[in-house]
Amino acid sequence: MNIYSISSTPYYDNVKEEYKNIITINTRPNGPLSERIKMLQPQRISSFVGKSSKCIYAILAEKGTNELMDVANITELFNFLSRNNYQIDTSLTTMMHECEFNTNSTLICFIRWSSGT
Repeated sequence: MNIYSISSTPYYDNVKEEYKNIITINTRPNGPLSERIKMLQPQRISSFVGKSSKCIYAILAEKGTNELMDVANITELFNFLSRNNYQIDTSLTTMMHECEFNTNSTLICFIRWSSGT
């Protein structure tokens, strides 16, 4: 069983010309969530911060669309995770929230997926 971290990551949308906090995951996950992942090259959000060469895995608002999920839709994500055999690892999430990391992203939670077999 793999563990995945779900985070809120600042992202500049070139089309809408606006900043928003999108929901990201640390790697392409197993299970149904993998169909709602889009790999992105992050845009530089500030002239004071260098551009990252590391791609990010954004969660899409709906399967089959290119709209990125933002933090305003977090309830919809939790409903999706619950319906599809993902569990939120509250103890690991709590432990990691007590640590301080210098990253662009803000940890939301850790999840696990079980195929149900």
